[in-house]
Amino acid sequence: MDLNMPVMDGFDASSSILSYQESHPRSNSAGVVILALTAYVDSANVQRCKDIGMKQVLNKPAKAEKIKEAITEHCPGLGQFLVGDSTKKLQSKRTTILQRRPSARKPKETS
Repeated sequence: MDLNMPVMDGFDASSSILSYQESHPRSNSAGVVILALTAYVDSANVQRCKDIGMKQVLNKPAKAEKIKEAITEHCPGLGQFLVGDSTKKLQSKRTTILQRRPSARKPKETS
């Protein structure tokens, strides 16, 4: 959950989600795990996240490996879906896309 969002911040959104989960224990939301993502990691924000019920606070920009570790720790059932190094995959896809891009050369002028 990004804590800094335009319409409703992550604190309010998480509170709403976890309140709903608490009041509807048999809903599909049972067992919701919320991990906070923020550039403002200070003791006040970390404590507020814990008080709301978020499981962990990750600092932006978060490395893919840190996100993977947090998900695996708090949602062990999802760990099987987090295979490989997504950062390398994204980087190789970006390189491929850039290599396929047409040249930015100016057309030859004809006289």
